[in-house]
Amino acid sequence: MAKKSGEVVAGFDLLLEAEKIEPRSVCVIVGDGGFLQHEIRRALVRRILAGAEDGAPDLLDGEIVELRDVMDALCELSLFGGERRVVVVEGADDFVSEHRAALEDYVAAPREDAVLILEVSTWPSNTRLAKAVAESGLTIKCQTPTGGRELTEFMRQLKDWLIAVAR
Repeated sequence: MAKKSGEVVAGFDLLLEAEKIEPRSVCVIVGDGGFLQHEIRRALVRRILAGAEDGAPDLLDGEIVELRDVMDALCELSLFGGERRVVVVEGADDFVSEHRAALEDYVAAPREDAVLILEVSTWPSNTRLAKAVAESGLTIKCQTPTGGRELTEFMRQLKDWLIAVAR
């Protein structure tokens, strides 16, 4: 469970015990399973906006969105005030590649009243951006395992999550 920065959280940990996860100003959901990423995003947004009556994230398409649109969305003030802004860039692989330097600058000094969530399929840990997010942000891993012990653990966690959802 991520209690301090620099840790990678398993997606099912967030789904099963979201209250133990402390969202950061920059969160990255990395994985290849669209449905699992979607459910993790829903749980994360619910955790971030807990108590906000009319809060909803801004969903932006990473294939067509411009950096200025993301930054504008992060800076917008809510008409009703109070809650944190949540901006989700879906399919953000190309967006991250094109705007890596600007994202590194943002991660170094993020807005405290906003959360940027990047949904990517790959997140190489040796990049400056990944290292910056590891220091001050939150990385949530939801890769589908291909076999062995990882697959067995994944199936156990999937079963536990399905039971929790059914309750």
